[in-house]
Amino acid sequence: MAQAATRAERMVGVRANILNTAKRLFLEQGYKKTTIRQIVQESGITSGSIYNLFENKDAVFSAITNELCQVIVDEVEKRFSDKPLEYHYAAILAVELYAIEKKSVFRELYYEAYTEPKIFEALLHTHLDLADHYLAEADCMGYLKPDEYYARMLLSKGAMLGYMQAFDFDRTGPVRVLRRELASLILLSLGLKKRDIKNLYSFMLEIEDECSEIIEVILDSVHQP
Repeated sequence: MAQAATRAERMVGVRANILNTAKRLFLEQGYKKTTIRQIVQESGITSGSIYNLFENKDAVFSAITNELCQVIVDEVEKRFSDKPLEYHYAAILAVELYAIEKKSVFRELYYEAYTEPKIFEALLHTHLDLADHYLAEADCMGYLKPDEYYARMLLSKGAMLGYMQAFDFDRTGPVRVLRRELASLILLSLGLKKRDIKNLYSFMLEIEDECSEIIEVILDSVHQP
């Protein structure tokens, strides 16, 4: 029993080492240029160890995005605990939009995640779970069949990709207009009423400073060994 516990603890440490190394490499050189071989070499583990824990590089990246998403959720719930659930979802969305807008490193990593099919699919399901928890529990979503719900989330995430790409255009227009229209589109696609969307977006504007603080917390978590 003690040996099994020791092995389990060792694997937890190996997993953390892999993810911390991968975070650094993804930030330094991007997802596409980072290889499993580099992660193995930089973390000082064997290739067998990484494949015991992760099927491939996509799985490593998905694990990292899940960790970072949890950081956002924890910070939002801590800072806005007095707000209704739908405001928590709006805050999570605001952190994402401000991170893409203010930090090129987030924009680049988000773009790579959204253009890798398996990673994008995993992110899609994560956001479906978040919307189901915060919006459905708050009973502020219109009735949607499961297929409609999935399709609308898929299309709204496609719009998020367009938002990222717009920052590389010669003429993007005012960023605040892009942000407002995307946030409204996402919330509307999930069945919220226009009156509620207006209130939620006003809240998203009010918490810009708090979102910036959360973004720094995320960056700190990425750089922690």
